[in-house]
This record gives sequence, structure tokens and C-alpha cells, in this order.
Amino acid sequence: LDVNFEGTFLATAGLDYFVRIFDVKTGEQLVAIEMDGPCKAIGFSHDDRMIFTVISGKQCLIKVYNLPDTLGVEPVKVKFNASITIEADTEVTCCAWGPTNETLYYGDKEGQVIIYNIDTRKESSFAQPHNKAVNRIHFSQDYLTLISCGMDNYACLLDARDLKTVQKYHSTYPVFDASISPISDHVLLGGGTSAELVTTSGGDSTFSGQFFHKVHENLMGQVKLHFGTIIIVRYHPSGKMFASAGVDGHVKMCTLPEFAYTNAPGAKPLWSRQTEEEEGDAEEYEEGEDYYEGDEETEEAAELDDI
Repeated sequence: LDVNFEGTFLATAGLDYFVRIFDVKTGEQLVAIEMDGPCKAIGFSHDDRMIFTVISGKQCLIKVYNLPDTLGVEPVKVKFNASITIEADTEVTCCAWGPTNETLYYGDKEGQVIIYNIDTRKESSFAQPHNKAVNRIHFSQDYLTLISCGMDNYACLLDARDLKTVQKYHSTYPVFDASISPISDHVLLGGGTSAELVTTSGGDSTFSGQFFHKVHENLMGQVKLHFGTIIIVRYHPSGKMFASAGVDGHVKMCTLPEFAYTNAPGAKPLWSRQTEEEEGDAEEYEEGEDYYEGDEETEEAAELDDI
């Protein structure tokens, strides 16, 4: 599922070989595009003019479609044809638009994360942060970094420019999703073992969301959330709440205690664009102040010379 930037359209991709777009307000189906196989992922571009979908099968494909400007205003009568088709060498497990509409980032079952440039129609960068399948990737709010989640019990913070691993967070179970706090140096991980392992191996019957320090990589705490594998975790844009969903059939919305984003370790980011700008302004102010004080000293010296 994905909702466009304006919140007016909902796109769905399913195992029924169809991609569908609905009007959020009325629930009316606006578009139905038949695919070559089961669809595993979908996403609107930043300007809502395109969508991508991941198709699994004998040949895993990522297809990009242009959307008409009249979508939601007039009935769509034209047949949809993919403007871009990416043939992946391995099975693609997740995909997301990059900082702009020029790139797609996707992960595969081999543990790789790849950047595909839409303009050049070539892979511009790739890395292998995991030794097992990548379950999901998510960007930070500023798109400077992204986090990948793997079946190897790791979540990796990657540089969005070249996919170099910045930090790694080790969990006690496979990581199915992760979210980067928009206001603090915190990372939230969710996952779990399969139901068979819980039953036969005496695993935990409850599954927790784990909070890590983004910079120092240490586990700061955890919250018991579900009675089954956690498949989705997401911070609220305010950074003061988070949501989770599990295979137990429950979706939960949790409010963080105030100290978590005011006094806890990592509550104040070690670096941000805002702090960098503030430091730059402070340096300019200090330089101006020194210059002003120097002028006063020169004037005082001149007065003494006159005396």
C-alpha cells in the first residue's frame, strides 16, 4: 500500500496480479493495471506523477508507470504501459524512491541494496550490508541516510549517496522493519522469529520493539508490543509516538514518555542541519563581536595619543 503526497489516492499491489488506485475520499477504484505476476511492492513518486511496482516470478521486474494529470478528475480510458522496466538479477524484496524522482533504491534476497538511476537506466551504486535477505528499507526524514532491515538479525544505517554502512544494530531475531526518529538519535527495530520456532523451540511468546542509539549502536530499551512477529514499525512525524503492526492481527499506536525525547541518551541529535546553521551563525556573531571590540580598542588608543 502507498498513499500519494496529497493524501488523495491510495495505490495497492497484490498477489492477484493487479495494481489498483483508489480515491481515498470516496473509495472508488480509479485504475486497475494487470501485471505479469504477483506484485510485492508499490510506491508513488515524490510529485505523484509516477508509480513503481515490484513484480515477482521467473524474472523479477520493477516497472515504472506514468500517471495521467486528469487522474481522479476524468475516467481513465487509456491503457497503461510501463515507461521503465528494470530486470533484476535476483528476487527484489523491497523498493523505495530516492531523494528525488531520478533514483530507485531496492533490496534483494541476497542481502544487497542497489541504487538504480532512472535517467541513465543503469545501476549507479550497490552494496551488500546483509548476508541474508533484506526485508525493508526506509529513509531518514532528510534523505541523507537510509536504514535496511535483514533476516541476518541486523539493521544497517547506510549513506544515501554511496550505500556505505555508517552503523549496524544487532537484534536477537530477524529484523522485519526499522524506523529512524525524526527528532532524536534513536532507531526503532521490529521483527521476530517464525511461529513454528516459537512453538517448537520455546522462543519468546511476546515480541518487543527495540530502541537503539543511532550513533553509539547500543540497545537502550525495549517495549513488549505483540504476540507475534512485528512486521511494521514507524515513528510519527512528530517523533513523539510510534506505530507497530504484527502477525497477531493487531496495530498499535504508542505515545513515548516525554523523557524519551528530552532527557534520554540521544534525545538531542549530535548533528543536524539546524545545529550546523546555528553554529555558523554563532561563529559569524563572534567574529563580528571581536571586530567591534577591536574598533573600540583602536578608538581608546587614539584618545590616549591625543592626551
